[in-house]
Amino acid sequence: MIRHVVLLKWKENTPLQAIRELNDAFATLPALIPEIRQYQHGPDLGLYPGNADYLLVADFDSEQDFKSYVTNKKHREVMQNFSLPILESFHSAQFEI
Repeated sequence: MIRHVVLLKWKENTPLQAIRELNDAFATLPALIPEIRQYQHGPDLGLYPGNADYLLVADFDSEQDFKSYVTNKKHREVMQNFSLPILESFHSAQFEI
């Protein structure tokens, strides 16, 4: 199984409404992309200085399923329409679980 971890940092003065809309858009993806096994996401709790603003953790049965997710039209639409307009930077990594 492949675990995909994403850390997002927002542009300064990003409106809370834009973050809510992205959160809602992420919540739609598991029903639209059958390759997703588990999908968790949400804002950072602010428990440690310098953390990212938001994180996402997704599990996939295989590398191919992960690649299908990355190139999936619905995933790309969420990234283009909701994430990229407010994104300052991001980091991602995948590992086997």
